[in-house]
Amino acid sequence: GPVAKDIAKRYNVTPQQVIFAFVLSLGATPMVGSATAQHLKQDMDVTSDLLALEDRIRFAEALGKPDLVER
Repeated sequence: GPVAKDIAKRYNVTPQQVIFAFVLSLGATPMVGSATAQHLKQDMDVTSDLLALEDRIRFAEALGKPDLVER
């Protein structure tokens, strides 16, 4: 959605990488299925600390789940 796209622009990553980083920041392991080597590399380059707390909060609020992120 637009929030993932906006956050992605700020970090110079793809919206999918934002989602991947958000899931990792929750302590979960995202399920991935990469169709290309480039997408697999993009997935592997993401870490749980990619996103600042404010962006994790913003993303959780966009999902309608603000309680997902501890403040």
